[in-house]
Amino acid sequence: MTILALNKSFMSKHLWKIIVADRSSIWVDWIIRYRLQDNSIWTVNIRSGPWGWRKLVRLRETLRPCITYRIGSANSFSLWHDPWHDLGPLIIRFPQGPRHSATSPAAPLSRVIRDGSWHWPPIINMESMDITHFLPPIYGGQDRVIWTGPRDSFSFAAAYDVFLPPGPKVDWSSLLVGSLKIPRHQFILWLAILGRISTLDRPWLQHLGTDCVLCQASTLETHYHLFFLCPFAVECLHEIRPLLFFIGRIVAGTLRSSGLWPGGAASTW
Repeated sequence: MTILALNKSFMSKHLWKIIVADRSSIWVDWIIRYRLQDNSIWTVNIRSGPWGWRKLVRLRETLRPCITYRIGSANSFSLWHDPWHDLGPLIIRFPQGPRHSATSPAAPLSRVIRDGSWHWPPIINMESMDITHFLPPIYGGQDRVIWTGPRDSFSFAAAYDVFLPPGPKVDWSSLLVGSLKIPRHQFILWLAILGRISTLDRPWLQHLGTDCVLCQASTLETHYHLFFLCPFAVECLHEIRPLLFFIGRIVAGTLRSSGLWPGGAASTW
């Protein structure tokens, strides 16, 4: 989890509302009326507007592969500015398309549909004719913008998966998941498994000494010593184990060999 991916995921929720034209939001309605006007969020100039707006617009290219325009009545989609076509917003690929097809740059998609079928005006430019070679189906009914990215529908979690795709599943993930676990303890355990706790064996901390601060033994304080070999830690674990109704034995060497704990020789508690 990164702060950058979190921030982009939160911002993408606002971008999604603009894409689906959620006019129940006063802010979205204002954006569509005054910021976009005859443009679409997909083709508006990415270099114009306040800093926050430019940051928001830059996210569109990341989300676009996860969005599909399902054509119904075609009244709410822009013919030249929305990515209803496999080629993306047509005005970007064919800047002269409106002139060659005798249509307005602000025309709705319904301008080229008649009785539920495609009805394009004659196109006088050979390059622009590629538009009619890859036309998507018309489903009828209401126009819909569908999320086809991670998870079943758009959400913060789905957006986060886009900006920071999940890595390979690790064997110890179940140790950190559960509603009864204390977040602070989960975080410390996560750091310990990754070997990222600031123990005294770190070169930048050795000026503080290297002896274990819990048992005061002349032993280098490492992750493995702190959790498995330190007499104080072992005593704590022996006291806690009956309270948890845990009657088995955990061999630290097994955890290490299975990749659940870094370094050290085998020990049992």
